[in-house]
Amino acid sequence: MRLRSLDTMEKKHITAKMIVFGAFAAIFLLLFCVTTADAQRIAVISPEKGTEPETYADRLLGHLSDRHRTVERSAAEAAFASLSIATPFNQTAGETRSAGNVIGADILIFVKVETQRRSSFEKPKYFESSAALFLTGARSGELFHFELRKAEKDTPEEAFDALLTDAETAADAITSLIPDLYRKELNAGPDANIEDHSRSAGQDKTTRPPMPYRQIKPTSTGEAFLFGIHATIDAEADIDANGTISDIRVVRWAGYGLEKAVTDAIRKMTWRPAERNGKNLPMRVMLRYNFTKIEKTEKN
Repeated sequence: MRLRSLDTMEKKHITAKMIVFGAFAAIFLLLFCVTTADAQRIAVISPEKGTEPETYADRLLGHLSDRHRTVERSAAEAAFASLSIATPFNQTAGETRSAGNVIGADILIFVKVETQRRSSFEKPKYFESSAALFLTGARSGELFHFELRKAEKDTPEEAFDALLTDAETAADAITSLIPDLYRKELNAGPDANIEDHSRSAGQDKTTRPPMPYRQIKPTSTGEAFLFGIHATIDAEADIDANGTISDIRVVRWAGYGLEKAVTDAIRKMTWRPAERNGKNLPMRVMLRYNFTKIEKTEKN
C-alpha cells in the first residue's frame, strides 16, 4: 500500500509540474507575440494633400509614436508617391505589398480626411469632419480594419478641431488591434493546394471553372453612399470539389463595409464545382464587383 501511495504522489507531482510548465509556456508565447507585434514598424500615409489631411496624419502618427516604432511621415509618403498608385484608397493587395516594401514598414495606415456640410431633420445645417482610416498589413496586402472617425460641430473649424482631439482615441483603438493584425500577417498567404484559375479562365479547354448557379449582387453600404464612394472590390474565392466555399480573400480593398458586402454575397451563392475531364476538383476564382458612385446634390 505504501508503494502504491508513493506512485500516486509522484504522478500527481509530475502532473503538477506539467501544468506549471504549460502555463509558463503559454505566458511566454503570449508575451512573445505581443512583444513582436509591438516591434512592427508603422507608417501613416495621407495620399491626398491639404492642410486638414496632413495635420490629422501628423497628430495620429504622433500618438502612435509614443508606443510603437514608426516611419517618419514625409519619408513614407515620398516612397509611396514613387509607386504612382492611381487609386490609393482602392488598392490591390499587390500594390499595398509594394508600398510596404519601398517604405520599409510592416503596417500601413492610409488616412482620408474631409470636412463637409451636412443636414438632417434634427439639424438643418452642421459640419462633419471625418477621418477614414485604412489599417493594412504589408505582408498580405489586405485591409485588416477600416474605421471611420467623425466629429460634428456648427462650424468647419470646430468640427476639425474635435476630430483632431479624437486622434488620440483613434490611436488607442489602432494599438489594441496590432496584436491580432500581427498574428494574421504571420499566417498570410493563399493555400497552395488550391489551383488558381483566376487568371487563366477560358484558356484551358479541358477545365470548367466553378460557377454559381445564381449570381447575387452585393449592395452598397450606407457609409459608402454617404461619402459618394466609387470603388472596385476584387475577391478570390476557393471552391472545393463539392462546390463549397472554403475561403475568401479580398485582394482589392476600399473600406466603408464594401468588403463584407462582397464576401456575404459570395457566401450566399450556391456553386457548381470546377471540373476537369469529368472529375470535380477544388479551384480558386477571382470575382470583381464595381460600386458606382451616386452623385448627391446639396441644397442651400
